[in-house]
Formats: sequence, structure tokens, C-alpha cells
Amino acid sequence: MMKFNPLKLFKLSRMRRLRCQSNREIQDYEQSVLALLGTMVIVWAGIERMLDELIASYQQNFTDLSIKHPKPLSSKTKYIERHMETDERFPEGTLKFFRKLREGVEQLSDDRHEIIHGVLRRSEGSLNWKSQRVFIEGPNAWIRHREFDHKEIADLVSRMGEFSRYVAERIWVIIGGDIDAAPTDSAQETLRQLLAREVDPE
Repeated sequence: MMKFNPLKLFKLSRMRRLRCQSNREIQDYEQSVLALLGTMVIVWAGIERMLDELIASYQQNFTDLSIKHPKPLSSKTKYIERHMETDERFPEGTLKFFRKLREGVEQLSDDRHEIIHGVLRRSEGSLNWKSQRVFIEGPNAWIRHREFDHKEIADLVSRMGEFSRYVAERIWVIIGGDIDAAPTDSAQETLRQLLAREVDPE
């Protein structure tokens, strides 16, 4: 007859509870990362839409429409750099915003691309996430590996959100949105910044 060992039973029971708790924590962690990725996709879609609205408004009001609306993101930032940042019909405040807009998009898009278009997977035995991004240069191709932790992904989503809020009001003003109907209370100050001109040297 097998002897009953309460201490051993307690240890086994505790191990099962800890294992279940650990599995739940990992599942919660994975779900939180997936939620961040979903937020990232939505926020970035909004940023790209604002770019499209800004470029379309510029083409309709300031060009002869001989150049097609750019589609890839890289073409949009090049269009802003080549045509809008150098258009002297705009005050310096607006040209400065165009530069900041393009630089911000280029900076954020690289990290975003690593995560969204890379092969993102959780590292075995770790809570970090690895991405594999393929680069093609002429006949050659190579893969870049990067590793992200939860904080890095959350920080990127936060920066995207802040950037989206920053550009939304300014693009609203530039494309002729109703100042009184602007989504924030600082549209008048934004208008003043966009209309600012450099002071002529004495």
C-alpha cells in the first residue's frame, strides 16, 4: 500500500499552480504585444492617410497635376522633399513643418517596418521578440535580425501617437480645415506658427 505523503502532494500541487500562472502570464503578455501591434497599424494608417490628404491638397491647389500622386511611402516623402519643402510660396513656418513631417515619418517608419513587415516571433525561453527583415539591393539580398522587448514596442507606439497628434492639427490647418471646428483648442496658435516668416536681416 502506497503511503500518503502530504508534503509531496503539496509540492506537486504548488508546481502545477505556478506552471498555470506562468502560462497565463505569458499568454497575457503575448496578447498585450498583439494589442500594441494592432494599435501601431491603426495609428500608422492614420498618418499615411494624412500624408495623402496633404499631398492631394497641394497638387490640386499648387500644381498643374502633371505628376501622379505618389503611392509608396518612400515616394510620398520624396515628393514632399522635392516639391513641397522647396516651394517658396509657403511661409518659412510651413516649410519647416514639411521638413519635420518628412523626417518624422522617415524615422518612425524604419522601426515600424522592422516590426510590421519583419517576421516577428517571440524568442524561445524569453519574453523578447525577434524580427527578420529582408533587404534587396540589386541582385543581392540579405536579412537583418533585431530584437525588441515589450517596452521598446510600447515606446514606439507612444511616439507614433504623439507624432500623429502633432501633424493632424497642422495638416488640418494647411488643407483649409475650419479653424473653429479644429479637433483641438490650439489651432489658432498652430496657424500663427505655420504663417511665421523669417525675419529679414537688417
